[in-house]
Amino acid sequence: MTKFNLHIIDVFDPKNSGAYSWNDIKSIDFNKEKINWFFSIFSGLIDLFAGTVVSKVYKFKSNLKVVLDRSSIIIKLHKVDLERMEDMLTSMEAKLTI
Repeated sequence: MTKFNLHIIDVFDPKNSGAYSWNDIKSIDFNKEKINWFFSIFSGLIDLFAGTVVSKVYKFKSNLKVVLDRSSIIIKLHKVDLERMEDMLTSMEAKLTI
């Protein structure tokens, strides 16, 4: 019998939800929100040629990538306290290195 240590609930993509053993987790990466420069500039140029001034900055949303033995899951983060997320990751990384 396997003891599960990490329970994930992903409301954006329920197939990511489940219980995962620490032994199956290879790494956990936290990707902060960042600007999608290519798409933002491209859409700005289109707006410029179209004569509109309603250009928008597009961003890659923050996410948590959990790399497992045979796969990886990406969990989109929405309205997350970044400080608490970093504290949680520090704790999780300590468990992964034991």
